[in-house]
Amino acid sequence: MTADTQRFELYAIDIEAMIDSAFESASTEVEKENLSGLRPIVKARIKEKKRVRISTNIILRRLKKLRARIPDESQVNPFHLSLFELIGAAKLPEAGRRIQRTIDRIGRVRDRTLSKLNRARSPSSMYRLRQQAYGEIASDCRSLKRVMEFIDRTIPKLGDLPTIKFQLPTVVIAGCPNVGKTTLLMALTGSRPEIKPIPFTTQRIQIGYYERSWQRIQVVDTPGLLDRPLEERNRVEMKAIEAMRHLADVLVFVVDPTDTSGFPIESQLNLLEGMRSSFDTPMITAVNKDDMADPEAVERAVKSVGGSGPVLRVSSTQGTGIAELRELIWSYLRDSEAN
Repeated sequence: MTADTQRFELYAIDIEAMIDSAFESASTEVEKENLSGLRPIVKARIKEKKRVRISTNIILRRLKKLRARIPDESQVNPFHLSLFELIGAAKLPEAGRRIQRTIDRIGRVRDRTLSKLNRARSPSSMYRLRQQAYGEIASDCRSLKRVMEFIDRTIPKLGDLPTIKFQLPTVVIAGCPNVGKTTLLMALTGSRPEIKPIPFTTQRIQIGYYERSWQRIQVVDTPGLLDRPLEERNRVEMKAIEAMRHLADVLVFVVDPTDTSGFPIESQLNLLEGMRSSFDTPMITAVNKDDMADPEAVERAVKSVGGSGPVLRVSSTQGTGIAELRELIWSYLRDSEAN
C-alpha cells in the first residue's frame, strides 16, 4: 500500500561507532550488577548472557529503526520507483532487505549463544562463547558498510524528489514549447503553479490544484519533457516520461494554431501522435489561443487533430473554453472511478 504523499527520510549508521557503543554499554551495565555471594560459574553465566543481550538489543534497535524507514518496492508509488532509477536509488529496497537479513542473522547469533551459555560448564568457556558471538555480530554489522555508504549518497537525492499527492486524480498537460501549457495550467487552477525539480535532468514539473464537486484535482505540466518526439529523447528523459505515465489519469495535449510558438502545426501533430502511442490514458486535445488565431487556422487545427478523442477550442488568457475543459476532464475522472 503506497502512501498518499511519500517522503523518504533516511539516515546512515556509523557501523564502527555502533559496534563500539553496543559492546561498551554492555560492559558498563554488567559492571553495575551486584553479584556478591554467588558462585563464580553463576556470576559468569549472568554476566556473559547480559553482555550478549544488551549489545544485541542496542544494535538491533538501531538497525530495525532504519529498516522501518526503507520501503520495499510494493510500498513505493510507481512514479517514484521510476525516478529512483534516475537518481541512482533503484537499489534502495534491496538495501532494506540487506539490513533485514543482517537483523535476522544477529538475532540468530544471540539466541544460539544464549542457549550455549545456559549449557556451558565453566567461566572460561562462557567467555569464549561471548567473544565468538561478538566477533560474528561485528562481522555481520560490518557487512553493511557499503549499504550505509549507498544510503548516505542517496539521502540528498531523495530530498530532491517532487512532492506529489498520489491520492488525487491527476491531469498531465503536454505539448510543444510556447503553446500556452503553463497559462492553461493557471487558467484551470486559478493560481500560479508550484515548480518542482525532476532529479538529474534540467527539467521541472509545475503543479497546481483545483476543486470540482468536492474533489481536489492535481494538474501537472512538464515543460521541456513532453515536448519532443520519442526518437529525440535521451534515456533520462524517457525514464522521466515513464514516471509521468504513472501519474496521468487524463492527458491534455495543447495545440497552438498560430505561428507564435515557433512550431508549425505539422510538428505539433507529430508530437501528438507520439504522445498517443506513449500514454495509454484518456486524452483531450485543447486548441489554444482561440482569441488570437485566425478562425480558419483554428478550424484547420481542429480538423487535423480530430478522430482520436475530443477536441476543444480554448483561450487560456481569456478563459474561454476552460469551463468546458474542466467538465470534460471531470467526466473522464468520474468514468475512471466508476471502473
